Amino acid sequence: MYARVGSCVLQSMKRLLFAVAIFVAALGIPARACAQVGSSTDILTGKVVGPNGEPIAGARVEVLSLETQVSRFRTTNEKGQWTLLYPDGGGNYRVTVKAIGMAPSVQNVNRQADEDRLEVPTTSLSPTSQRLV
Repeated sequence: MYARVGSCVLQSMKRLLFAVAIFVAALGIPARACAQVGSSTDILTGKVVGPNGEPIAGARVEVLSLETQVSRFRTTNEKGQWTLLYPDGGGNYRVTVKAIGMAPSVQNVNRQADEDRLEVPTTSLSPTSQRLV
């Protein structure tokens, strides 16, 4: 009689452990998916210089994700450098740089393979004049 009760308890324990294992595995899938959010964050960096190669501080850098159509902005530091984090941007960007007294510059930057740091080639701005009316 004790052998039957022990066998029944053992089978119940196996079923319970199997149910718990399935439950834990089901919970693990969303946890992995949440961990991947932001894993495609791109880090875009660049430098803006003037016609003589001197850095331009305070230039406005606009980065547009061509996939999501979301724009982000940054201004350059005293060394003409800028860095922008772009979570889930898609990897294809249009970078527009503007500064007072300079002609704007537009260039496209594309992520290669699985890189997450995209270095934008140094942007060289040239002077422009505007006629005030």
